[in-house]
Amino acid sequence: MSVSERNRKVAKSRGKKWRENIIAGRHAASMAPSALRMWRIKSSMSQNLVAKKLGLSGPTYAAIELGKRMISEERARKMVTVSGKSMALLFKKVADDKYTVKKEAR
Repeated sequence: MSVSERNRKVAKSRGKKWRENIIAGRHAASMAPSALRMWRIKSSMSQNLVAKKLGLSGPTYAAIELGKRMISEERARKMVTVSGKSMALLFKKVADDKYTVKKEAR
């Protein structure tokens, strides 16, 4: 079984129940999703689809969503436009022109 086949199988096994648990907030505190991820899951969009809409690669968007990568104000504003959410809900400012995603409040 190739990696992509295995990933599809895992995603399919998670399915609706997994998505419902994430949306309902039933997840480990150490795995608290970012507000950006919560929006994406509620919108039933894949990381690759959002990345494509933003003109990013999948891994780049994934790193932003996980909070491992800071982004410029310009890119944050583009994400806000795509999501329809406010800047304050999705991002926190960490430097003059750098933002990172906010963790979802419990």
